Amino acid sequence: MFDVFAIAESEVLLFDGLYKFGAHLNKGRFYPDSLLLEWNPKKLDTNWVDIIHNGLVSGNIRAAFDSLEPVHEGYKFLKVELKKYILEHEKLIWDSVSFINVKDTALMYSQVKQRLMITGEYDSTVSGNDSVKLAKAIKKFQKTFNLDPDGKLGKYTKQALGYNKEKVIRQMEMALERWRWEPREFPKRYFWVNIPSADLHVWEYDKKEKEDTLVLFSKVVVGKPGNTITTLSKK
Repeated sequence: MFDVFAIAESEVLLFDGLYKFGAHLNKGRFYPDSLLLEWNPKKLDTNWVDIIHNGLVSGNIRAAFDSLEPVHEGYKFLKVELKKYILEHEKLIWDSVSFINVKDTALMYSQVKQRLMITGEYDSTVSGNDSVKLAKAIKKFQKTFNLDPDGKLGKYTKQALGYNKEKVIRQMEMALERWRWEPREFPKRYFWVNIPSADLHVWEYDKKEKEDTLVLFSKVVVGKPGNTITTLSKK
């Protein structure tokens, strides 16, 4: 005999997991107001339940789930990069580099060098000045993390080197999560400022291509309001 109650309970749990997964894809597992212990279902797309239902009926639940995800290029790019990062670093083991109360500068640079050798930015097979090689390795590392590639151990570069592999992955996952909080459609023209890399992106909606298109990229000066901005001049 079949346990009818167990079957019914299993079905309820399976559907609960299915719809919860769809909700997480649509607007994430965490909410900006989660600290207030507040659940606001209005943040979900109004037709998300129908999308999942239609996916079940048609037998194409994967397409239904895909349609619930953010459509922004930044989200798509980060999703690809997260998978790429996990695969490339799957067999690599390294720990974070500490920059707290550094007393031995030579030891610190040695630790940075070892860290960059493990992840492939520093090439020990190439001859040349070690300081120059390290600066080039830091630049490669900075480009990977979308930082200003100046080859120096600045605030954000130290912060990135202070992450171990697991924390880097968690950071990328949370960045994806934040994309899910964004509205599904942006204004026809908008801009982003990436503070760590100090650059500006201006986007406009292309009616022909039916997608946002980058129309302007520029380096910018970023900093706190109280800080003096450097003035550049030439003769």
